[in-house]
Amino acid sequence: MKAISTLLSAAALSAIVLCIIPIFSSSWFFSFIGGMRLHLAVFAILVSLLLVLTGQWPYSLLPLVASLAMLIYLNLISARVEQPATIAAAPHKLKVIEFNIFNANTNGAEISAFLRSAQADVAFILESDAVAARIPELAETYPYRLGCGEKTKTCDLMILSRHPLLEGKVRSVGGIRDHRYMQAKIDLGGGSSVSVVALHLTKPYYDDAHAEELRDAAQLVSTIEGPLILAGDFNSSILAGDVQTFLKQLGLHTAAHEPRTWPISAPSLGLAIDHILVRPPAHIDSIHRIEDNFGSNHYGLMADISVESQKPGGN
Repeated sequence: MKAISTLLSAAALSAIVLCIIPIFSSSWFFSFIGGMRLHLAVFAILVSLLLVLTGQWPYSLLPLVASLAMLIYLNLISARVEQPATIAAAPHKLKVIEFNIFNANTNGAEISAFLRSAQADVAFILESDAVAARIPELAETYPYRLGCGEKTKTCDLMILSRHPLLEGKVRSVGGIRDHRYMQAKIDLGGGSSVSVVALHLTKPYYDDAHAEELRDAAQLVSTIEGPLILAGDFNSSILAGDVQTFLKQLGLHTAAHEPRTWPISAPSLGLAIDHILVRPPAHIDSIHRIEDNFGSNHYGLMADISVESQKPGGN
C-alpha cells in the first residue's frame, strides 16, 4: 500500500508542479503545457482522491489541497479575461462564425452549403482551401472577402462578410507561415463601426514561434481603436501564459465557458483552442460549438455579438 501511495503522490505532485512552472517561465515548452493546466489540475485532483483512499494520513491530504488550490487559481485567471456577464442593450447585432475547416477536407460542398444557410454577418474561415472551388457560390451570400485571391495569392485564412470590409489588410506574423493575420472594419451605420481581425497561430511546440506570432499580432491590433471582434485558431487555450498576456495587453475578453473545439473525438474532454474574442463596446451575447465538424479536425464556433453605438466622431 505504501508503494501505491508513493506512486499516486508523485503523480499528483508532478501534475501540480507542471501547473505552477508556467507562472514563472515563458519558455515555449511551459507555454505549451500552460494551455493544458486545467486538465492537469483535474488529473491531480482525481489522483489525490485515490491517494486519500489509501489512508496514508495526514500526508495524503497535501496533494489534494494543493490541486484544489491550483484549480481555484486557474478559474481566477480565466475570470480575469472573461467579459462582464451582461451589458446595456446594444442596437447593433452580428452573427459570427469561426471555423478551421482543414485544408485537406473533401467536404467543401457541405461546408459551403452550411455557411450559406447560416447567413452569418462575418465568417472567419481557416485552412480555407477546402472551399476554394466554392468561392463563386459563397459570394452570393458573402459578397465581400479577404483571402483566397483577395489581397492574397493563397487560400488559407479568409474572412467572408455580408458587409463591406473597409480598410482591409493582410499581414504575416512570425516567420513560419504567410498571411495568417487579417483585419478590416465594418460600418454599422449611424457613425458606429466594428473592427474584425482573423488570426491563425502556429502550434505552441515550435520553439518560441507561438509567442513571437502573438507579439507581432499584438503590435498590429494595438493600432486599432474602438470595438473589436478577433477570431481564429490559437492552437492553445486561454490558460497559456503568452495568450493571457496577449488578451490583457489588448483588453480582449472571452465569453464564460468557451466551447471546446479540439479534438473532435472527445470535445467534452478537449481544449478550447479556437476563440471568438471581443473588446468593448462589443459583447458576446451567446456562443456555441457548431454541432457538425463537416470532416474537419476542429469544431467551429458560432456567436451572436452586440455592439453599442459610438458617439459621433468615435471609431
